[in-house]
Amino acid sequence: MNNQNLFNEIREKIDIVDLIGENVPLVQKGRNYFGVCPFHNDNNPSLVVHPKKNIATCFSCGVTGNVISFVQKYEKQVNGNDLSINQAIAKVVEICNLNIDISKLKDKIYLHDIIGGIGYIVGIFGLWALIRASKMTRASQSKER
Repeated sequence: MNNQNLFNEIREKIDIVDLIGENVPLVQKGRNYFGVCPFHNDNNPSLVVHPKKNIATCFSCGVTGNVISFVQKYEKQVNGNDLSINQAIAKVVEICNLNIDISKLKDKIYLHDIIGGIGYIVGIFGLWALIRASKMTRASQSKER
């Protein structure tokens, strides 16, 4: 099994809302879930979990990722454990009690194996930037009146 197939299998079997929700209280609003980001000093729910896309994004600090990268970042930030990608995969498999053989996981993991969905991530950031620019334009226009 190559790394991309393993990542896809893990992403299909894991509910990102359940995984993140074990560490971060989440509230559903529409199709997405919102919570306080654990990766920076946050008081407002800026972390958005997209169950359909199986990713999470913080619109304050910019952290974005899937279940594997979330566990890796969370372990480093909160518990001080600097996990490799392979260790993060093993932790996700363990946390979620998945019946997946990770023994054949390649030692080298390439960036494109991990990111998967970069176009969506860039699109979300672009949308956020447009919304923010629009709000700033409206605010400056109202000040001019």
